[in-house]
Amino acid sequence: MTSTDPTAPDDPARRTVGPYQLDALIGRGGIGEVWRAHDRRLGRDVAIKQLRPERAADPRARARMQREAQALAQLSHPAIVPIFDLIDDDAGDWIVMELIEGPSVAERLADGPLPLAQALEFGAQIARGLAAAHARGILHRDLKTENVLTTHDGQARIVDFGLAKPLWDDGADASLSIEGAIVGTCRAMSPEQARGLAIDERSDLFALGTLLYEMLSGISPFRAPTALDTLTRVCTHDPPPLDQVARPMPRAVADLVAHLLNKAPERRPADAATVADAIDRLRASPAVTDFGGRNAARRDPSSTTSPSRDASASEDAVATGETVFTSEVWTPANTAAASPSVAAPPTASRARRRGPIALLLLTLAIALVAVAIVRFAPRAATSDGVATALAAARGADDAADGAAAASADAAAQTALDLLIRYDEPGTIDRAIAMLLRAVESDRQSAIAYAVLARAYWLKYRNSGRDRQWLTLAEPAAQRAVALAPSLPEAGVSQGFVQLARGEHAAAERTLRGVLVQHPAHADAHQALGRVHLAQRRFDDAERAYRFALAAAPEDPWMWARLGILYFRTQRLDAAADAFRRSIALRPDSVYARRNLAGVLQMQGQIDDAIRELQAALAIHPEATLFTNLGALRFAQGHYGEAAEAFERALDTGTLTHDSQTWANLADAYRWLPGREDDARSTYRRAIQLARRDLDADPDNLTQRSRLAQYLAKAAERDDALAEAERVAEVAASREHLDAAVLYRQAVTWELLGLRQ
Repeated sequence: MTSTDPTAPDDPARRTVGPYQLDALIGRGGIGEVWRAHDRRLGRDVAIKQLRPERAADPRARARMQREAQALAQLSHPAIVPIFDLIDDDAGDWIVMELIEGPSVAERLADGPLPLAQALEFGAQIARGLAAAHARGILHRDLKTENVLTTHDGQARIVDFGLAKPLWDDGADASLSIEGAIVGTCRAMSPEQARGLAIDERSDLFALGTLLYEMLSGISPFRAPTALDTLTRVCTHDPPPLDQVARPMPRAVADLVAHLLNKAPERRPADAATVADAIDRLRASPAVTDFGGRNAARRDPSSTTSPSRDASASEDAVATGETVFTSEVWTPANTAAASPSVAAPPTASRARRRGPIALLLLTLAIALVAVAIVRFAPRAATSDGVATALAAARGADDAADGAAAASADAAAQTALDLLIRYDEPGTIDRAIAMLLRAVESDRQSAIAYAVLARAYWLKYRNSGRDRQWLTLAEPAAQRAVALAPSLPEAGVSQGFVQLARGEHAAAERTLRGVLVQHPAHADAHQALGRVHLAQRRFDDAERAYRFALAAAPEDPWMWARLGILYFRTQRLDAAADAFRRSIALRPDSVYARRNLAGVLQMQGQIDDAIRELQAALAIHPEATLFTNLGALRFAQGHYGEAAEAFERALDTGTLTHDSQTWANLADAYRWLPGREDDARSTYRRAIQLARRDLDADPDNLTQRSRLAQYLAKAAERDDALAEAERVAEVAASREHLDAAVLYRQAVTWELLGLRQ
């Protein structure tokens, strides 16, 4: 316990507690403060723990502290700090215990990972201390680096049994916890503890595995930007094997840690004594002794890519961008694409700090980070790319399509039917080619212009929102409306274009005008539902989608749109059912499977989500499927596979102009040894593309908050600060803000070291 505040209590009456003279505050925790004190009777220094003043009147906090004293009083072991006395007075409870002069393990890790021999020695001592506690029927429930002190002669001492709980609970503990609530420190919890399930001594063994991982690598295996994300990683994430992040490292040591970190309690070691014996055998083995006690951990690859050049934004950086499926739901072809906001790789040179975040009641069904289905559309063409794509479309097989295009109107109807399956490769380009020939042959065909506008809009949505396609869609829609104001397809296409331009009120007026004349038009209802969804008018959106389904009950897209709404409103079971209905109507639907995977991920069914993505990839190896797969692999800690998936997404050529795709890849590179330069150059590409997007839409907070984060992660502090301040300025004028924008903004401030 190193002194952090040399001041003694201001109230002279409190300078003594019984026979103890208080000297200095040396530690502060969630409910307690620890003081160095002097026992005047026995002439020795001691540590005295009291409830923090603001918690002294809380009967639950007092009960917890009394329980800690009772637990410690039952334990006598060299690895457990002994209790000397318990004082109960009007000001609260005071636990008097041995004063440990040395640093905590967390403080030792500030200088990097511990040498292999020392970490294993501490591990064996801690395991035997846990064995002694478990033999007395006591669980610790909050074992972590901060709660293990070390003496100067190399002894580890476990402290803070404030969350200790009897193994054979008789119900007396019920008043000390809320049913289903989670107690403990997120990153050190076992999966069963994080999920609020029954726990036993194997939960402490999982925490011991986490502690060993941190001591040997300097990296927390589950820590994430928020408490919610951390708990989810504890439940679903398989950290990289220790011998991959801390090298050189004996494989047997890595295997033991992996055994302790098994998600299933029954697959962990039988008890703490067994673990202590296993560590002792390892310490005596040539595989360990040949290391000679040298530090076995390698330098963390993120240290050169995080903004560590500035003292205020160094290794304490906590996060990067959005996590797997964020709350940006858009259109069919890009709805569930992933956008891993990958937590910044922890550095080995300094223990990272995280501010406490209020915990929500949680089950395994929570997603990675404040999650929803993400927009991750393919970004294809620049202006030259549009011209190239149009030329390719015009050169499509005339023999195949020409027979169906005997007239402009007939061609338009054929193209409209084609666009129902727009998620199939090349479908939109074929439709555009057919429609261009149609309008060239008949410039008075309103339906041809209306469907052409729809095809351009879909191309825009499926090309990473390349605005060149929207530029082409707008005049086509206007031409259709001018030729036939009462044509419903013309009005619907114009509504889609207005929605894409952010003109929600205009889009609503246009679509309601269509429905006045055509009250059963399914596309008009579903387009209006999209507008309401963008306006966050969820009840109105559901009503519109229900009208659309009443008009077209066998349309798989209508069910899929309803699934997106349910997802956005956190009705996950209903969302999964809607997407399954869509798949049943169209089994080869890549889009519905992708979105179902997003829902399954939110429900904690990671393996099922991956299977859905793989099934979709078997149908069509499409870019957004690779991005989503990459995001899930990232969430599992398989960073090499994540990087490969993102690279394959870019290799398709449809996402090369999407900033978030490049940022995802950069985030994966940051976790891979030897890829530091790749990460830096990839972030620069993401920054370039994000700035291009903002040139077209300067007040787009989604893009600007992303740009701020990319800059912070690329160590471009001044530019990151300017962008973050711009986000704050625009956000102050908005009545409603997307949670993802606020999350990215918070992460950016943290990356910049501006925690308050």
